[in-house]
Amino acid sequence: MAPSTKLVLAVCLLGVASGLVLLNLSFFVTADMFLAVLPYSWELVPLWLVVLAYVSVRAANDLIRHPELRTPKNLGALFGGLILLVLAVVGLISFVFRPGLTL
Repeated sequence: MAPSTKLVLAVCLLGVASGLVLLNLSFFVTADMFLAVLPYSWELVPLWLVVLAYVSVRAANDLIRHPELRTPKNLGALFGGLILLVLAVVGLISFVFRPGLTL
Protein backbone atom coordinates (compact mmCIF):
# COMPACT_ATOMS: atom_id res chain seq x y z
CA MET A 1 0.00 0.00 0.00
CA ALA A 2 1.30 3.43 -0.92
CA PRO A 3 2.34 5.83 1.87
CA SER A 4 -0.11 8.46 0.67
CA THR A 5 -2.92 5.91 0.83
CA LYS A 6 -1.98 5.13 4.42
CA LEU A 7 -2.09 8.86 5.09
CA VAL A 8 -5.60 9.10 3.59
CA LEU A 9 -6.79 6.25 5.79
CA ALA A 10 -5.18 7.74 8.89
CA VAL A 11 -6.76 11.16 8.34
CA CYS A 12 -10.18 9.61 7.69
CA LEU A 13 -9.88 7.46 10.80
CA LEU A 14 -8.84 10.47 12.85
CA GLY A 15 -11.85 12.47 11.67
CA VAL A 16 -14.32 9.66 12.33
CA ALA A 17 -12.76 8.89 15.72
CA SER A 18 -12.87 12.53 16.82
CA GLY A 19 -16.53 12.71 15.77
CA LEU A 20 -17.32 9.60 17.80
CA VAL A 21 -15.46 10.97 20.81
CA LEU A 22 -17.47 14.19 20.58
CA LEU A 23 -20.70 12.22 20.25
CA ASN A 24 -19.86 10.07 23.29
CA LEU A 25 -18.81 13.15 25.20
CA SER A 26 -22.23 14.69 24.61
CA PHE A 27 -23.88 11.67 26.26
CA PHE A 28 -21.62 11.27 29.29
CA VAL A 29 -20.86 14.79 30.50
CA THR A 30 -23.06 17.64 31.61
CA ALA A 31 -24.32 20.17 29.13
CA ASP A 32 -22.05 22.89 30.50
CA MET A 33 -18.92 20.78 30.06
CA PHE A 34 -19.99 19.79 26.54
CA LEU A 35 -20.64 23.40 25.56
CA ALA A 36 -17.19 24.31 26.89
CA VAL A 37 -15.54 21.74 24.58
CA LEU A 38 -17.70 22.35 21.51
CA PRO A 39 -15.98 25.54 20.22
CA TYR A 40 -12.63 23.74 20.14
CA SER A 41 -14.09 20.97 18.05
CA TRP A 42 -15.54 23.46 15.57
CA GLU A 43 -12.10 24.97 15.14
CA LEU A 44 -10.72 21.56 14.24
CA VAL A 45 -13.29 20.76 11.53
CA PRO A 46 -11.92 23.19 8.89
CA LEU A 47 -8.38 22.10 9.71
CA TRP A 48 -9.36 18.46 9.24
CA LEU A 49 -11.03 19.29 5.92
CA VAL A 50 -7.92 21.07 4.63
CA VAL A 51 -5.67 18.20 5.69
CA LEU A 52 -8.00 15.65 4.08
CA ALA A 53 -8.06 17.66 0.85
CA TYR A 54 -4.26 17.89 0.80
CA VAL A 55 -3.84 14.18 1.47
CA SER A 56 -6.38 13.26 -1.22
CA VAL A 57 -4.61 15.41 -3.81
CA ARG A 58 -1.27 13.90 -2.81
CA ALA A 59 -2.67 10.37 -3.16
CA ALA A 60 -4.15 11.21 -6.56
CA ASN A 61 -0.78 12.57 -7.72
CA ASP A 62 0.95 9.39 -6.57
CA LEU A 63 -1.54 7.24 -8.45
CA ILE A 64 -1.12 9.32 -11.60
CA ARG A 65 2.69 9.33 -11.50
CA HIS A 66 3.21 5.69 -10.48
CA PRO A 67 1.05 3.24 -12.43
CA GLU A 68 2.23 0.32 -10.27
CA LEU A 69 0.36 1.87 -7.32
CA ARG A 70 -3.01 1.66 -9.09
CA THR A 71 -4.31 -1.27 -7.10
CA PRO A 72 -7.93 -1.69 -6.01
CA LYS A 73 -6.91 -1.01 -2.37
CA ASN A 74 -5.24 2.29 -3.21
CA LEU A 75 -8.04 3.41 -5.51
CA GLY A 76 -10.66 2.47 -2.92
CA ALA A 77 -8.87 4.42 -0.20
CA LEU A 78 -8.56 7.46 -2.48
CA PHE A 79 -12.21 7.41 -3.51
CA GLY A 80 -13.30 6.76 0.07
CA GLY A 81 -11.32 9.80 1.22
CA LEU A 82 -12.78 11.95 -1.54
CA ILE A 83 -16.32 10.80 -0.74
CA LEU A 84 -15.78 11.54 2.96
CA LEU A 85 -14.38 14.96 2.05
CA VAL A 86 -17.41 15.82 -0.09
CA LEU A 87 -19.85 14.61 2.58
CA ALA A 88 -18.06 16.60 5.28
CA VAL A 89 -18.04 19.79 3.20
CA VAL A 90 -21.72 19.42 2.30
CA GLY A 91 -22.58 18.76 5.94
CA LEU A 92 -20.59 21.76 7.12
CA ILE A 93 -22.15 24.06 4.51
CA SER A 94 -25.67 22.83 5.26
CA PHE A 95 -25.07 23.37 8.99
CA VAL A 96 -23.66 26.88 8.60
CA PHE A 97 -26.33 28.09 6.16
CA ARG A 98 -29.38 26.58 7.86
CA PRO A 99 -32.23 29.01 8.53
CA GLY A 100 -32.47 30.46 12.02
CA LEU A 101 -28.84 29.87 12.96
CA THR A 102 -27.48 32.46 15.37
CA LEU A 103 -23.80 32.35 16.25
